[in-house]
Amino acid sequence: MKTNKRKKMIIIGLIVLALLIVAYFVYKICIINHYNIDLESESSSMNIKKEIKISETNYNGDYIASANIKIPNYFSDFVKSQDGTDIIYTKKDDENIKLVLTERKILSPIKQFEQIGIVDKAIGKEVLKENNINQNIELLKYVANYKFSNRTIFTNINKLLEEEAMYDFAAYYYLDNITIFDGDISGYYSDYRDNGCKLLYIFNGDNSNLITLCGKAYFTDDYIVDLLSKIKLN
Repeated sequence: MKTNKRKKMIIIGLIVLALLIVAYFVYKICIINHYNIDLESESSSMNIKKEIKISETNYNGDYIASANIKIPNYFSDFVKSQDGTDIIYTKKDDENIKLVLTERKILSPIKQFEQIGIVDKAIGKEVLKENNINQNIELLKYVANYKFSNRTIFTNINKLLEEEAMYDFAAYYYLDNITIFDGDISGYYSDYRDNGCKLLYIFNGDNSNLITLCGKAYFTDDYIVDLLSKIKLN
């Protein structure tokens, strides 16, 4: 009787173990299928085009201001309007050339990344801690240089979740051919998809100031560097 009972317990244990193993792999397959990322495409689109240093220069002219930032007033031939919380300056003779100041609160990259969590796991915070990332620029470089794995059911779950965090973050911040700037002011700018606009993020404590510049031929890299050298943060 004891032998039969022991055999029965062993069989039950093996069945439970088998079910757990099956459940584990089904869970991993679900994660892989749910986060169906074009890894080759996403990896190649997250890159740093160049890095530049910004030094503050004297400016005695007028500024245009929002709650968080003051920008040199190069826009006397622009018309000011407002759309919700966005302040818009549109060139009088070309409505495709415009500057948009976003007034709503946008978290800095570090603070945004800290909030990334999947399946009740603080993935963002774990990645920052494990890689000793403390600065926004460090985080951008880490994400831009991140290499995705070839996903299989044997890939570590934490690795899968980390990759999803990288994907979500890059998609949120449009890390496509970014130009990083640092020095007296820090942040980055990048092309916003194919609509002829650039997104300019300026780091300001735990938040970021977002400026959208539409008209690539007008808002050249030299123009942006000159603008950044005269911007004041509140």
